[in-house]
Amino acid sequence: AASADNLGCVGIVPPEYHETRRYPTVIAFPGSEADPRQWLEWWKSEAVAHGFIVIMPVWPSAEEEPRVPGSVYTASAQYHARFLALLRILKRGLQIDDDRLFVAGHGPGGEAALDMMASHAQLFAGVASLSSTGRRHLQWTMTNAIEKPVYFVIGDAHPDWFDRMNLLSARFFRRGEDIQKYFDVIFIKYPERTAENFSEEATDLFDWMSIHRRQRYPEQLHARILRSTDLDWGWVQLNSLPPQFAQLDAPSDAMAEGFKPATLNVRLTTRNAII
Repeated sequence: AASADNLGCVGIVPPEYHETRRYPTVIAFPGSEADPRQWLEWWKSEAVAHGFIVIMPVWPSAEEEPRVPGSVYTASAQYHARFLALLRILKRGLQIDDDRLFVAGHGPGGEAALDMMASHAQLFAGVASLSSTGRRHLQWTMTNAIEKPVYFVIGDAHPDWFDRMNLLSARFFRRGEDIQKYFDVIFIKYPERTAENFSEEATDLFDWMSIHRRQRYPEQLHARILRSTDLDWGWVQLNSLPPQFAQLDAPSDAMAEGFKPATLNVRLTTRNAII
């Protein structure tokens, strides 16, 4: 159940679920404010077949959290804090395999999934976004997770495809400037398809998740930070973020841009020193 501190959720566990083993898990954000159990049906069949736990956060109402007109997901620090609190509760109550924890979503849920990966990359093994065009600020922050696998599905007739996804999609195919690597990305673009559920992707998506494991300790961290909740980067924990950089703490529109993030740059040397 939701509280002032954490999001609410619905979910399923595989039929063979038992307290003596840990299970791969996907946190799947719903594609709209409709009954989340309807969205859960999209994941259910393949989750059962592949032995996955599926957890679906419930979007908070406008009374629970401030809203930007027309937005379901507003990327605020409050939402991130409540999501992280929910995740802690889930890990205490369910046998979740931390190294096989994925984040995903449809539509605005895909926005949330990409943003969670860009902000808390150390928690997840990979991210999947279906029929979502992301948010403008991800063009700065998505490379925080450049060493994480991405599964992206879009129709090229999606109404916001060009305005909101053009810059971000280019990032997926460009070598990182700070960490000299490319995204491990599966990018699927359906011609003449619009904002849809893409149910035909479910089997391949679960097959993809089944082969990936979390990279625990990268030798180099480079992150652009825009939110006061984004302080944990695995083996580096920040105490705080200077207020002038916390530009995403307040609810924002998906098209908001012009941010100037703080930069975290840390690496390990061959002598086990931290720079």
